[in-house]
Amino acid sequence: MEHSITVTDHDYKKLLQCLQDARYSSNVPTMAITKLGEELKKAVKVPSKKVTTNVVTMNSRVSIEDMETKREFELTIVYPANANIAEKRVSVLAPIGTALLGYTEGSIVEWEMPNGMKRLLIKKILYQPEAHGNVE
Repeated sequence: MEHSITVTDHDYKKLLQCLQDARYSSNVPTMAITKLGEELKKAVKVPSKKVTTNVVTMNSRVSIEDMETKREFELTIVYPANANIAEKRVSVLAPIGTALLGYTEGSIVEWEMPNGMKRLLIKKILYQPEAHGNVE
């Protein structure tokens, strides 16, 4: 089943630039670039000021549950230059970052991770920049 994600106009432009930069980087796996590119092709673009507060946008902090292990964790989806796993900031080019971007709170996302297929529940969006007036 084809699905679409919601991405703000601002994030979409920055993500296209991120993909362009990643193509020239030797440390970004081709599969990561391909997966994010495929998601962006299906994206519904909305103005930053009109995105609903239940959508995972760039720089959103989310609470996730692994549906298999029932383990809960938090992470923030960021651009590659801002990624820092110790601070729970995950690159949008990482499988879990690409998987969650554009989905809504309450969604169950199935995504191929390095250790196999995962089903993740987006339990809560703890922070979304646009909901707090942080739009560019």
